[in-house]
Amino acid sequence: MLLFGVTLIVLLLAAFAMFAILVSLRPLDPEAMRAPDFTALSESRVV
Repeated sequence: MLLFGVTLIVLLLAAFAMFAILVSLRPLDPEAMRAPDFTALSESRVV
């Protein structure tokens, strides 16, 4: 049970860090929120 809790906390921290990085990289404007460019995002992640 302790391992599950630690894993959950690590996953939540990783998700929060990824979200913070994405927000800092591209500022939130209405156009980006309405039509997010997931293709460019996935391509940049692969490279």
